[in-house]
Amino acid sequence: MLGPADLARVRVAVDLHRAAMVMLVCQALRGPAVAAALPDLAGRAVAASARLRPLHHLVQLRGFAPDFLTPLDGVESLDAGLQAIRSAPARQVRAEVAAAYAHVPASDMRRRFADADPQVLDSLVAAIGHYFTDVMAPWWPALLQTHRTTSTRSRTGSRGPEWTVCSRRCRRDCGGAPPILEADTWPTGSTGVGRDVGFRADGTALFR
Repeated sequence: MLGPADLARVRVAVDLHRAAMVMLVCQALRGPAVAAALPDLAGRAVAASARLRPLHHLVQLRGFAPDFLTPLDGVESLDAGLQAIRSAPARQVRAEVAAAYAHVPASDMRRRFADADPQVLDSLVAAIGHYFTDVMAPWWPALLQTHRTTSTRSRTGSRGPEWTVCSRRCRRDCGGAPPILEADTWPTGSTGVGRDVGFRADGTALFR
């Protein structure tokens, strides 16, 4: 459960982070249902599988990834994002990999990853770059447009009871002037009652 200190640390970027989004897409496309729903992306991932092997081996099929793989810095470009990942201190890499992968079966490469081996980190960062260029790049403009449309809709749309509750909680727990954190929801699907975030970014949007 998030506490006041966690809420106060939330930051949401204006634009999507290319390198960090690789982590989300990589895990999602390895799920059969998502791969079936997005055959073009899934096919690109299969075609590039040889260059993506370090990423697929070192990043879990599901669950948490080490925080340094989704950095705050480097949102301006793919190269900047990759540099932000590669610049993570070895101490941070060791601690976060140990925490995230405590129950993952060991391999030589995973042991070296957990020890912040520079060669393994270089191969992982290269694979992240390949994933973006080989798999995600053709789809990226559409995703950005969806993200920006969603952002505009959430910031200008009507604010119902959900937003009021969120605003009061943030004002009480974070001690700042509203709006510190805004959550705007809208119905999704044919029933008009869905509240989950879909892979196409429909659902709930969270903004700072």
